[in-house]
Amino acid sequence: TYVFFVQIYSNIDDAVHDTTTVAVELLDANDNSPVFSQSLYTRVIERTAAPGSVILNVSATDRDSTTNSEIRYSIEPLSFDFTINRTSGEISIASSSLEVGNYRLTVIATDKGSPPLNGTTTVIVAVIPAVPSNLVFTQPVYRFGVSEDAEANALVGRVQALDAATNMT
Repeated sequence: TYVFFVQIYSNIDDAVHDTTTVAVELLDANDNSPVFSQSLYTRVIERTAAPGSVILNVSATDRDSTTNSEIRYSIEPLSFDFTINRTSGEISIASSSLEVGNYRLTVIATDKGSPPLNGTTTVIVAVIPAVPSNLVFTQPVYRFGVSEDAEANALVGRVQALDAATNMT
């Protein structure tokens, strides 16, 4: 907002006859589209990942101000496997029966301007088979000491894991 004063003078006696305040508010035109921080997002998840789990957060910004810069997120085409939080951009698993393979999602960021403008990004979710893990470390904590003048790549210590199903290290 710009504020200034206007005074009116008489041509006859150069005296100020009146003063008023003028306020001019600069209104933002919705002339900027939302822009994502990345043009491509990727994530790898296991097929057994639980519904409701947040797997990724997308983010877009809009250089406009006021409501013209407020952003809402959506996924197109509509997905029954993944959902997006319209205000935060958090993508979550919606399905309990994800198939192994790649899912390609188009995420749209739409501002609240009139008319609304949007930007898009691509999200690739790779769903892999669940990997059974029977591996466990043989100790809960490992402690090693190393000399401050040790050479680069010097062996500091060894940790050991074993397959609990076969008892093999």
